[in-house]
Amino acid sequence: MVLESRSPAFARISEWMDEGTSEPTLEQGEARYALEARRRTPDPILLTIPDAARMLALGRTTVYELIGSGALEVVHVGRAVRVPVEALQSFVERKRTGL
Repeated sequence: MVLESRSPAFARISEWMDEGTSEPTLEQGEARYALEARRRTPDPILLTIPDAARMLALGRTTVYELIGSGALEVVHVGRAVRVPVEALQSFVERKRTGL
């Protein structure tokens, strides 16, 4: 679960922390647990093709075409094909600069 700063759970835990009350409500306790869990879970460095497509807001077929043309780097782990997060960032940066 991604806990962004705009999420309701993040807002609840922030309010609880700002108020400085001694006992959080059940809802605040759940938000705190979610925030702590997010801190313990590292962000992935390899993504599946569908996850990479979602991050790029493109279709899965388009991502496969980008991979086939060499525009998007992949890593093969056994039979699995994964897209490094850095490859997505590099791809977007190349598109932004027109290369």
